[in-house]
Amino acid sequence: LPPDPDLGPDTSICLGDSIFIGVVDAGHTYSWSPGATLSDSTISRPKASPATGTTYILTVDNGFCPGKDTIIVDVSNILIQADFTTDTTSGCAPLAVTFTNNSNTTPNTQFFWDFGDQTTSTDQNPLPHVYSQGGFFEVRLIISDSTSCNLADTAYANITVIADSTYALTDTFICKGDVIQIGIPPDPFLTYHWSPFIHLSDSDIANPIANPDTTRTYTLIISNGVCSDTLDQEIFVGPPLVFDLGPDSTICEDTPPIVIGILDEGFQYQWRPSAGLDNDTISSPLAAPSQTTTYILHVDNGFCEKEDTITIIINDFESEAGPPVTVCRGDSAMIGDPDQGWIYSWSPVGGLSNPNIAQPNASPDSTTAYILTVSDGYCPKLDTVEVMVIRQTKTTNPDVLICKDLGEQIGIPSSSGFTYDWSPAYGLSDPSASDPVATPDTTTTYTLLITNTQCTDTLVQLVEVGPDIGLNMDNTETTCKDLSVKIGVTDEGYIYRWSPATGLSDTTVSDPIASPDTTTRYILTVDNTYCVKKDTVIVEVNEVELDADFEAAIEISCEKTTISFDNKSVGATSFLWDFGDGNTTTETDPTLELERNKDYQIMLIADFKGECTDTAFLTYKDLEADIRKKFPNVFTPNDDGMNDCLSFTDIPVSSECFDLQIYNRWGERMFRTNDPLDCWEGKVQSTGEPASKGVYYYVLEIRDLTFTGYAELLR
Repeated sequence: LPPDPDLGPDTSICLGDSIFIGVVDAGHTYSWSPGATLSDSTISRPKASPATGTTYILTVDNGFCPGKDTIIVDVSNILIQADFTTDTTSGCAPLAVTFTNNSNTTPNTQFFWDFGDQTTSTDQNPLPHVYSQGGFFEVRLIISDSTSCNLADTAYANITVIADSTYALTDTFICKGDVIQIGIPPDPFLTYHWSPFIHLSDSDIANPIANPDTTRTYTLIISNGVCSDTLDQEIFVGPPLVFDLGPDSTICEDTPPIVIGILDEGFQYQWRPSAGLDNDTISSPLAAPSQTTTYILHVDNGFCEKEDTITIIINDFESEAGPPVTVCRGDSAMIGDPDQGWIYSWSPVGGLSNPNIAQPNASPDSTTAYILTVSDGYCPKLDTVEVMVIRQTKTTNPDVLICKDLGEQIGIPSSSGFTYDWSPAYGLSDPSASDPVATPDTTTTYTLLITNTQCTDTLVQLVEVGPDIGLNMDNTETTCKDLSVKIGVTDEGYIYRWSPATGLSDTTVSDPIASPDTTTRYILTVDNTYCVKKDTVIVEVNEVELDADFEAAIEISCEKTTISFDNKSVGATSFLWDFGDGNTTTETDPTLELERNKDYQIMLIADFKGECTDTAFLTYKDLEADIRKKFPNVFTPNDDGMNDCLSFTDIPVSSECFDLQIYNRWGERMFRTNDPLDCWEGKVQSTGEPASKGVYYYVLEIRDLTFTGYAELLR
C-alpha cells in the first residue's frame, strides 16, 4: 500500500519566524518541494522559514510506491504598537490626568488601561482619571490583536501625586560593598531632598545611588511648591557575597563527568546553560558537556545576586596517521599528516626516522602497521596506517567468499608510483586497479603483479564462489487482529535474522509465526557464509476481530442420535466444518447423525474473506459413554429444593424409547416412568409413602441400550 502522509491543516507565521512542518519519521524516504526555504528537504519534519506564502509538497516513498500531501504556510507582517501621552505627570491630590491614545492599531485591537491605583478601563480613550490619594503610580496601556504578528504591545507612564502625606517605598536588599539605586522616577516639575545624605550619590535627586555599610532608613521629601510628601525607604545590608568558580577545565570526550561549582552555603543557585549538567539548581553539579561550554552560575543570598563563569574545554582534534602506503624494501615513505602543534608518538618505533614527530619517514623491513598517538596534554587519540613493503616475493591475501553474481572487493589499497596487473582478468571490474571488484562465476585464484620502477611483488588471492541464496518471499501476508500467520522461507540450514522482533515467535528461524498488533514490514536477512541477502514481507493486520466458537446439543430419538451445532463465531464470512470421519460441510449451523461406538474430533474453521482463519474444536465420545456421564448416584428428598429427585433429565431422549425402573434391595419396584423429564421423589409409587433411606437399584432402557446402576437415598 502507498503511504498516506497527513500534514495537517494549513498554517500561518509572521515574517521572519519559522515553523516545523511534516510527519513523524517512519523510516521511509522523504522529499519536499520547494526546498529552498526548508532546513532540510530530505527529512520527515523540517523547519520552514518562507518570506512569502508558500505551498509545500511532501512526497513519501516506502520502497514500493509513493504518497503525497500538501500544506500552505502563509506569511503575515501586521504589527501593533502601544503609545500614549498625559497632560501632566505630577500634582497635588486630587489630581485629574487626561490620557491620549496614540497607538498604532488595527480594527480588531483591544485596549486595557491599568492606572496603577487598582482601577482599569477597556476604552480606547478613557475619561480623565482622578487620583485622590498621594503616591507614585505606574500607568500601563496594553493593546492586543490575535491577528497581528506581535499579538500584543505595552506602553508605560509614571504619575506622581502629592497629598501632604507620609508613606513607605518598597524595602531593598544589598550586600555590603554593593550599590543600589533607590527612590522613584524623576519628574522635572518636582524637587527632592533625602536625609540622611550619607552614602548617597546625590541627596537632591529622585533616584540616587546608595551604598550604605549597614542597614539604614532614608527619608525623601518631594514637593511642587504647593504640597509635599514624605517617603521612607529602608535598605537592608547583608554580608558580602564572594565566590570564585576557579580556572577553566579541559576534559576528554570520553572522560567521566567532573564536579564544578562552589561549596553549598544554603543560597539559591542557578546554572545556565543546563545542558550537560546533572542538576542546574545546586552549588556543585556534575558536568559532562558534549562540546566546549561556558557555564554561568547565578547565586542569590537574599540580599544580592552575583554571577561567575567557568569554561569546560573539549579539544576538537583527531589523530591522522595518513593513508596506507606501499614501498620497495629498503626505500622509505612519509606517513602521518602535517604538524598541528599537538604531542605525537608512533609505535612501533622500528623503521621510523623519528617516532615523536607528526610526519616521520618509514622504512620497515616488512609490512608494518604503525599506531599514532596524538595528545593535547589531556586527551590521547589513536589512528593506524599500514606501510606495505614489496619484498620481491609472492604473498597470499586472505580468501574471499562470495555468492554467484555478487561481487566483492579484493586486492590492496592503491599507492602512487605503482602499477597493478591482475590475471586472469575474467570477472574483475578493472584488472589494472589495485582493488577491483571480483564477480567470477566459479571459484577463481587471482594473481596481482605490483610494480614500480625499482621493484615488483606478487599477491595471490582466492575468490571462492558459493551457492546463491534463493530468497523470494511473498510481498504481503494477511492476518486478523489477535491472530497469526506463518511467514518466511524453507529452512536451508543458513543463518536467519528477522527484524523487527515485535510479534515474531522466533527471530532466528526461517519461517516464524507472526502475530503483530498492527500492519508491520519485516526484513529477513539470510547468511550462508558466502554472502548475505535480504528480503521483505509486509504482514497486513485486518482490524476485524475473528473468533471461532460453537456449542453442540445432543438429541436421542428411537431411530437415531443427532448432534446440532450452534455457531457462535464472530467476524467470519465463511465456515468449514470437519467432523473427523471424512465428512465436511460449509453450512453455518449443521446437524450430524452420530454412529454408535464411535468418537468424533469436530473442527470448525472460521474464515474472513480468505485473509485469516480461526479454529475451534470439540471431541465427542461414543453415545454410551456420553449417557453414562449424566447418571446420578445420590439424592436427598427432604423438600429443601436441592437434589430432591433422582433424575435422568439431562439425557436428551424422547419418551417413546425411554424406560426407567427403580427397585429396593429386596427387588420390589419403587418407581417406573417413560417420561425422560420425570424423576423419583423417594416415594413408593403404588402407595405414595416415603421410601426408607438406603441404596436403590435402577434399570434404564434407552432405545436398544440398557444401563444399570445404584443410587443412594439420604434423608
